[in-house]
Amino acid sequence: MSFNDRVGNIGALSLSSFLFYLLSVASFDVIGQSWQEMMADPNQNLYDIREAYEQQIGDQKLLPHSGSKQFERWFYWQQFKTDEQGNIRHTKDIYEEAQKFLSNNAARSQAGNWEELGPMYESNIYRGVGRLNCIAFHPTDPNEVMVGSPSGGVWISKDKGETWQNPDETLINFGVSSIAYDPNNPNIIYIGTGDVDGSESYGVGVWKSTDGGQSWSPSNTDIEDIAVGVVKIRPDSTNIILAGTQEGIYRSEDAGQSWTFTSVVRDFRDIEFKPDNPMIVYAADYNYWGGSLIYKSVDGGKNWARRFIFEGLYPEQRYEIEVSAAAPDRVYGMSRSRFVVSYDAADTFNIVIDSGEALIERQGWYNASFEVSQDDPDLMWSGHVYLYRSSDAGKVWQRVSGSHADNHFLAINPHDGSLWVADDGGIHVSDDEGRNYRDLTMMGIGAIYGISQSQFSPDDLLSGYQDCGSKLYNGRDFASVYGADGMVPLFDWSDSNKYYTSWQYGGVVRHQKGYGNGSGNLKMPEDEGAWVTPYILDGRTDTVMYIGRERIWKSSNIYTEKTKNVVWESISSGLAVNPGGSFVQLQLARTNNQVMYAIWRRSNSTRLIKCDDIYDSSPVWSDVTASLNVSSFSPDFETDPFDSLKIYLLRNNGMLITEDGGASWKNVSTGLPDVPNYCLELDTATGDMYLGSDLGVFYLAAGDTVWETFSNGLSKNARVEDLKIYYNADPDKRRLKAATYGRGIWESDLYSNSARSFPKAPQVYMNHYPERPFHLKHTYDQSFELELEFRRNLKRADVSDLTMSDFVVTNGQVTGLTGSLGHYFVTVEADTFGKVSVELPAGTAAGVSDGLASANEVSAEIIYVDHPAQMGYEGPAGVGSKDELRFWLRSDDGIHSDSLTAAQNDHDTVNFWFDRSGHGLYAKAGNADTNKPHLVLDSNGVGGWPAVEFLPVRRYLLMNNVTDVGENLSAFCIAQSNTENWHSSGWIANARTQNGFVLHVNKDGKSMRSEVTSNKGQLQYAGAESQYAHDIRIPHIYGSHYNQTERKHYSILDDKKRFDELPSGFEDRVADDTIFVRMGIDNWDREGNGKVAELFYFNQDVYDAKRIIITNYLSARYGIKLEFEDKYDFDVSHPWEMAGIGRMFDYDYHADAKGEGPLRLKAPQDMEDNEFLMLGHDNEALDSWIDTNTPYDGFYKRVSRTWRVTESGGDLGNIDVLLDSSAVPSSSDPIGLAFSPSSDFSEGYYSIPLTLNADGKYEGNGNFNDGDWFTIITAPKIEVGQYEGPRELFKANLYPNPSGDGQSTLSLELFKDAKTELSLRDIKGSIIWSKELQLNEGFQEIPVSMSSEASGVYLLSIDSQDFSRVLKWVVE
Repeated sequence: MSFNDRVGNIGALSLSSFLFYLLSVASFDVIGQSWQEMMADPNQNLYDIREAYEQQIGDQKLLPHSGSKQFERWFYWQQFKTDEQGNIRHTKDIYEEAQKFLSNNAARSQAGNWEELGPMYESNIYRGVGRLNCIAFHPTDPNEVMVGSPSGGVWISKDKGETWQNPDETLINFGVSSIAYDPNNPNIIYIGTGDVDGSESYGVGVWKSTDGGQSWSPSNTDIEDIAVGVVKIRPDSTNIILAGTQEGIYRSEDAGQSWTFTSVVRDFRDIEFKPDNPMIVYAADYNYWGGSLIYKSVDGGKNWARRFIFEGLYPEQRYEIEVSAAAPDRVYGMSRSRFVVSYDAADTFNIVIDSGEALIERQGWYNASFEVSQDDPDLMWSGHVYLYRSSDAGKVWQRVSGSHADNHFLAINPHDGSLWVADDGGIHVSDDEGRNYRDLTMMGIGAIYGISQSQFSPDDLLSGYQDCGSKLYNGRDFASVYGADGMVPLFDWSDSNKYYTSWQYGGVVRHQKGYGNGSGNLKMPEDEGAWVTPYILDGRTDTVMYIGRERIWKSSNIYTEKTKNVVWESISSGLAVNPGGSFVQLQLARTNNQVMYAIWRRSNSTRLIKCDDIYDSSPVWSDVTASLNVSSFSPDFETDPFDSLKIYLLRNNGMLITEDGGASWKNVSTGLPDVPNYCLELDTATGDMYLGSDLGVFYLAAGDTVWETFSNGLSKNARVEDLKIYYNADPDKRRLKAATYGRGIWESDLYSNSARSFPKAPQVYMNHYPERPFHLKHTYDQSFELELEFRRNLKRADVSDLTMSDFVVTNGQVTGLTGSLGHYFVTVEADTFGKVSVELPAGTAAGVSDGLASANEVSAEIIYVDHPAQMGYEGPAGVGSKDELRFWLRSDDGIHSDSLTAAQNDHDTVNFWFDRSGHGLYAKAGNADTNKPHLVLDSNGVGGWPAVEFLPVRRYLLMNNVTDVGENLSAFCIAQSNTENWHSSGWIANARTQNGFVLHVNKDGKSMRSEVTSNKGQLQYAGAESQYAHDIRIPHIYGSHYNQTERKHYSILDDKKRFDELPSGFEDRVADDTIFVRMGIDNWDREGNGKVAELFYFNQDVYDAKRIIITNYLSARYGIKLEFEDKYDFDVSHPWEMAGIGRMFDYDYHADAKGEGPLRLKAPQDMEDNEFLMLGHDNEALDSWIDTNTPYDGFYKRVSRTWRVTESGGDLGNIDVLLDSSAVPSSSDPIGLAFSPSSDFSEGYYSIPLTLNADGKYEGNGNFNDGDWFTIITAPKIEVGQYEGPRELFKANLYPNPSGDGQSTLSLELFKDAKTELSLRDIKGSIIWSKELQLNEGFQEIPVSMSSEASGVYLLSIDSQDFSRVLKWVVE
């Protein structure tokens, strides 16, 4: 677009914004297009884009979120599609060529026997499987979900994501960025093609399915060469479709048959219809230089007007917009630095956050996702690198991510409200608003760069994945062995227990199973490695490695004990010195392993070079491709195992062969389609060749010149990036493995002229599929169930001959076996508490189809444990007793300037902080004045409470002799930082000794993690994953939970917890050990700069129910916002001495709580799951009775203090109540509790009478209702009154009143028959007379009399089972 065009698109801007826009556009024209925009333009030249990238990225290249990773990945793949001049071939052309080839080869393949291996999950830690771009839900079927991948088409689930299918074979290597179901006819579905986030695949417009996604056809007239980022169907007229593309918005009125361009020429990534008026539509575009705008259409997308336009110094690259049916006039806009909202349907916008820096992450140009609840317009999520949640319409954001990094799409399932996240690891679902996730990525979408096949086992395979690390396959499971972007792996040719993985830009990791000097990142040479950097081992000794970066380097000490001591020497000279370029492949000649070949790439030049003697002290290199056009890209080559002069060179347009060492070349490409090619694999036993391409695998027999397809059973979405052969003396046992980019790993036998079976013994899995496996689990039930599954690769295998007697069980027995067709459930009953081992030996079952015995043994270890012990009721929030609560420091109590003098004033020196748990402990400051912290009060404190401040730095407190620390632990702390990022690490609370713990804040960040030490102390830590707080300058709850029996460890941040299993070999903690605890500094001299208000430690795992009660107490006290588990509603008006009871499940509950207040609650044992009752008070006086705001003024009296109740999850029923008699003012009348839904107790009153027991406690029983006020009362008579709202079961009146002669009439109107007691009392409560009457429904009058001499004030009580009333009667 020209400068004038851009100015013409500005519209009405403020002068300052207009000038800024002019400056940005002027700069844009000076530098040229951004490399990001050039990436998205299929008509750009690859070499021009590379040049723009190098100029614009500068020294930011390797910084996080700079975009270099996305560019290098994109550039790597575009090389395969580029001609000699750098022109990038369009997806449309490749697709058409593929279709032409397939139409002429309808059967596709007569050779190959491919089966999918995975991965679909990982057997150990989670690093993900592969990226997904978008999600769509079937409008009426709650079980159907569809997702789109960047290079593998669409996937459909019919069971809410438990299983997936890749249904269509026409979307060859398509990227999919948007999916839209027709709401009136869900069999009609539209997809937007192309990978608009990563540009891994260009688009071919909109495609359409009319059979529920089982087949697809183009619906892209006039947009057949455009990537489509968003497709929206108008809900009230489904023939009208809007498509946001990289060239603008297109509109169709005939269900996609034709399209009309309706917008400005900009890259549109988001479109939303107004929920209550689909004629109004909003859209947002993408502009790398920061000119992203929000648009509005009032005619259904025919015309568009700019609405939100950037102002100030921080223009945006990309806005994601959202609307909510619950507030249809609101429009939200989320960018990387700004969050905006309109309350008038996008006519005007308010800036909610304008930070001038990254609002959440710096990656919004690449991936951005945003979602708002349709039921609550204040509840929303935003995902860039990580996922964040806001419950206050975007004012405050909390990081809640537990899914994989780089969130590309967020969607709320309209059928159940769950949150679905498409990210770089797959698909993740949260049922609790983003706090916890289930991984549903049971689909083969792995994007793999390379594989390595062990020659010692057909099943052992290494693989490297985009975004998802490196994995090791053993024939059964894929285990993650390293993170980052996994590139090319390598088995040691002498021992498969030694292997290597690599990551982006040439990092190499050494792995050694069972060897003492272990794993680690090898130190690399100083020059730059390519995105995918080749490396190989020497052919004579496996202790020597070669790696190709800008030079070729050799290391002879890769097994040095410390990987940082690896030394490299250059063996490059002449042609092998490639500054600014990179090496693509390295290989030793198959006929002579002292000869090395290498492909290097520089700008638009590619060469195959050769060194005849790599052991020479001065290696010499020659050009094997001197006679070729070096502009054509060559991704791979092979050397012949029989002829040293014969070399096979792969190019974008086919394969070349030289038989004279490079002097001449011939093209051997007959039979190959004109699509990108990626790899060669030569069968060294036969001389046959296999080739991987966009259309699968092709085969060339030795000596032949015509290729044939070798893809029977292989997905058409398989972009085959690497091929490897497993060799065996028996040809029937040889295997070919194929790594694809977007469809995982596949396996086949090798080529044969005759049909050949592909036998593989069934593999057995225990309690494994489809969930992540376990290493050690626990059960509270003596009888438990294990899942057993037999599979061949990914397919379930029916077996026979399996019986209960086949299982070997220690400390238990198998009591049941059910199931069929390879899927069984095994019931096991434990003998005693402790570990129960269950093993199924290999060979115990046989495949029904072929009789092959099961190939492996499988075992599980389950720990049968007693129910968690219940804890006391006097600790924080009413949780814990002195036995479990080992120390409790709170800043409003026990802070002293010296051992006798309490600190009282702001900034008083703190020398002692005394423990309030009853153990007589104290934390003492350092001896020097510069080591002593200070007391800070009021607004200087934490949440309005006092706090201990560690400022200036190097001030600390040390508490010795914390005993009986427990095998398990739960620690909680209230802290806040004085700085935007943590000043240092580990200072909040730490005991880096044997059996200690650390609340480990992370220096220069906003995150924290929990660490515990075993009995080895500092030699052995277990760390739970870090959690991130958006603002650490406000108070947060930081905590640690550790459970030795269950082998679990959690870090706590407010009401969020992150779980890690304990590492293998982590020793047990010793329960009766003694530790010392530091605050303000740890014993590595890392000092803090912040405040601590409260710290306490239990020698038990408090589990979830008690944790929730404690965090609600801390939240109420310090004003901390809880995102997910806020169970108490009155933390502003009634925050004092909050305590609670509740239950998460049958063994995780807290039924007895008192805390610091006078009231103790004891719940019934039949609480239901997720039921909680919390209460707190307003801190008014307890020392006297008042008669204002009391029910039935003049009869009841009450204390000034009121409590509020929050009951959640259901009705807990009647609760036992105990009240300290010492907290009640003196009264000769009965004591009770009065409840009401109003603060003045004027309506809906009911009461609970309390009686004094032998322990001097008042006790009673009654029902607490959510939201009630209650208080302590005294009265002549207190009976149980049930809450039924304001009652008018009868009307009563005394007349005359006053009475001059002691004679009056009681006028009653009853609405039902009632047995009624009338009693007259004097003002002191003494009964004058009492009588019982049987009264009938209706109006009646009853005489009331007494001696005329006894003048005064009397109380006439009218009581029945259903009603009661007290009337004041004055006798004169």
